Amino acid sequence: MLQLTIKGKPLHIKNEIIKVGDSLSFSAVDKAMNIINLKQFTNKFKIISSVPSIDTKTCALQTIHFNKAAAKLKDLVIITISKDLPFAQSRFCKKLKNNSNFYIWSDYRNNENNFSNTTNLVIDEIQLLARAVIIADKNNKVIYIQVIKEITAEPNYDEVLQFLKTLK
Repeated sequence: MLQLTIKGKPLHIKNEIIKVGDSLSFSAVDKAMNIINLKQFTNKFKIISSVPSIDTKTCALQTIHFNKAAAKLKDLVIITISKDLPFAQSRFCKKLKNNSNFYIWSDYRNNENNFSNTTNLVIDEIQLLARAVIIADKNNKVIYIQVIKEITAEPNYDEVLQFLKTLK
C-alpha cells in the first residue's frame, strides 16, 4: 500500500501501481467527449501528467508548466489526465496556449481500460488520481515514473526534463 498525504493528512493507494518496465495502455475522454486511446501515439515518447483536479492551484500550475514545455519538445506528446469532466477541462484550456503536442484527457468514465484501472493511481479516500508523472517510450512501455507523496506539492520538473535529455 502506497501512502500519500494531503497537507500532512494520510491518504492511501491500496493496489500496486504501475512501474517502470510495464506496458501502458488506456482509453480516456477528450474535451469533445470522444473516446481516445494512448495507442494513437505509438511511435512517440509520451509524458502523462496525472493530476487530482484541474480546478486546483497546484494542478493548474503543473498543467501550465507541461503545456509550456510541450512547445519546446519535439517527437513527444504531453497528456494531462484527471477525473474532471471534459467540460471543466475545456474551460481551463481556454487559458492555455494551443500546442499541437499537448492534450488534456478525462478519466471520469469507470471502465476496465481507463487510466485509473490500468495504473492504479487512484487515491482510496477521495477517489481522485494521485499526482504523478509517467514517461512512456515509443512502444508505450513505462520508462520513468514520479509519484508525488504530498499531493499539494508540484512534481520535480527538473528531474523529468533531465530524464528526457537522456532519451536522445
